Amino acid sequence: MLLRRSNPNPRTGVHLIFAKEKVREFYKLDAPDVTESWRSKDGYAVLALKPLVEMKLQANRLVDQLHIEDMLELGLIRKDIEDGLPDELKERLEHIRTMP
Repeated sequence: MLLRRSNPNPRTGVHLIFAKEKVREFYKLDAPDVTESWRSKDGYAVLALKPLVEMKLQANRLVDQLHIEDMLELGLIRKDIEDGLPDELKERLEHIRTMP
């Protein structure tokens, strides 16, 4: 994590995630490869939706669950994305989908 010396707050820091490595030791999936991204018209590398959904479901923090809720509400998580998820992540997605 990169932090400012003047304000070393992790909330405002830059979190580095290394491609094809586990973010946490107990995660089943590695972080996505850089090939799972595309370039925006402004030149930024943007992670594809499927690996983003996988990362959010794997982390499973409240903030990640809320992001998944938003994606579901917007219709971004299509059947092809859902069908490609490992069973454990499908279960988490279904849990988020059915939460009040």
